[in-house]
Amino acid sequence: FERQHEFIARSPITLAMVGILTALPGTQLWRRLAKEGRLRGDCVGDNLARPNFVPRMPEEMLTSGYKSLLARLFSPREYFDRGLRTLELQADIKENPYRKSLRELLTAARSVWQQGVRSAYRREYWRFLRKAFAISPNKVGKIFTIAVTAEHMIRYTYEHVIPQLTEPAHARGTLIKVPQVSGFVISTGVVTQAESSPSWPD
Repeated sequence: FERQHEFIARSPITLAMVGILTALPGTQLWRRLAKEGRLRGDCVGDNLARPNFVPRMPEEMLTSGYKSLLARLFSPREYFDRGLRTLELQADIKENPYRKSLRELLTAARSVWQQGVRSAYRREYWRFLRKAFAISPNKVGKIFTIAVTAEHMIRYTYEHVIPQLTEPAHARGTLIKVPQVSGFVISTGVVTQAESSPSWPD
């Protein structure tokens, strides 16, 4: 987990979609895990969830390390830092700051209000904008694309993924031996927003 974090943190990969392996129905992996008695009967098609099989590494160690990795990668500071590196590498790409549609301008205004005024990470948001415009003053569109995407990724990670990974392993279904399925098993649940502001890792 530490090696993954070190690599991604140094990279310009803003949307670092790190996931846990899922065994898909009908694949060789699915059949092998079923034969070994390690396969669970739930496959939700979500790579940001607990594994649908019994891993070699203790599952609580796996999910704990994965949860910690996601919390660090999608803390506002680390997310925006990767966004700044993206802008630095795209310094030669030209963008006309004056040819903006009304929709884009309204999106930027909503971003300033929702993220710069109302969000729990507003200090990191303004730090990002200040540095971003110093690096690429002509890339208004790209800067706000990174900023707006941050709102989704940060909230999704802290309000959906991390709480889901906190569920006990025994709630993930029973083991199956014969993979006779006609499709994906869809599980549903209710995700509630935390009443208090999330605490970001240092």
